[in-house]
Amino acid sequence: PKLANVCGILLLLLFVFAVLGIQLFAKTADLDPHGEEANFRSFDVAVLTLIRSMTGEAWNDLMHALAKTRPFYLGVLHRVCVDDMAVDQNFDRWAPFLKQPVECGGQSAYMFFTCYTMVVTYVVLNLFIAVILEGFDDGGRTETEDQLERCVQLWISPKYDPTRKMIIPVEQTLSYL
Repeated sequence: PKLANVCGILLLLLFVFAVLGIQLFAKTADLDPHGEEANFRSFDVAVLTLIRSMTGEAWNDLMHALAKTRPFYLGVLHRVCVDDMAVDQNFDRWAPFLKQPVECGGQSAYMFFTCYTMVVTYVVLNLFIAVILEGFDDGGRTETEDQLERCVQLWISPKYDPTRKMIIPVEQTLSYL
């Protein structure tokens, strides 16, 4: 059960951070490595992006790409980005940009990825500890220990040692064995 609990918590965290990532970064403009393979525009790709980040694969590059602001886009890339793509209010205006959004990044990427990395690292560490502890639990009791426990229980039973002096008569020794 320990292993299943930790895996359940990990899946729950992936779900929560995927939904949060979609809410924060779905409309952010592509900037390598944030592109077609790693983005937050759909739930399945967001989960895969988070699993990739969980392994330590360039999560900080993704964080910095999602944190780029308007001065970077204009001054370095010479591309236009907007601060807020409010699609719900001006759907006709933004319809051509839904497949390739043009929203600028923001400082929330730093908080998002730092929290995600710290929390997931803690849970994965607990997952490894749970695997080790479950291995110790499974290998803890051996057949010899079980036999010894049965012998002790039989010895102290009223049939063989009613006075509990740890002495049994010689006549009962063979039946005990």
